[in-house]
Amino acid sequence: MKRFKSLKKHLFLPFIISLLAGGLVCLAALIFNSLVMWIMQLPVEWSYFLGLFSLSCGCFAGGFVLGKQKKREGIKQGLLCGSGLLLICLVLGFVFGDMSFGGFFGKASVCWIAGAVGGVLGVNR
Repeated sequence: MKRFKSLKKHLFLPFIISLLAGGLVCLAALIFNSLVMWIMQLPVEWSYFLGLFSLSCGCFAGGFVLGKQKKREGIKQGLLCGSGLLLICLVLGFVFGDMSFGGFFGKASVCWIAGAVGGVLGVNR
């Protein structure tokens, strides 16, 4: 009979670590992109796309870390991590700004695609 693995050690802890890694990468990319916008005096309209790029970097990094830890099912692991970061992004969007229906699907597709690609690459590396 197989022994059951601890849920805390094998399920929640890697997910929390990957969310923290993805959040830190997302924050670093946001700081870098805002610095680039400030130095180059880019128009304000570019900030949405640079924000999506930062979010995709965070989802990719989180999916990569989770795929590297789990070593299997990279697409599923990446989608889970992307969904977690999307949920955090949505909560912060409702608190600090506004959220539109189209904006949700734009962020969701970016999070899920980048997370899945990161998860697959994390499993295969």
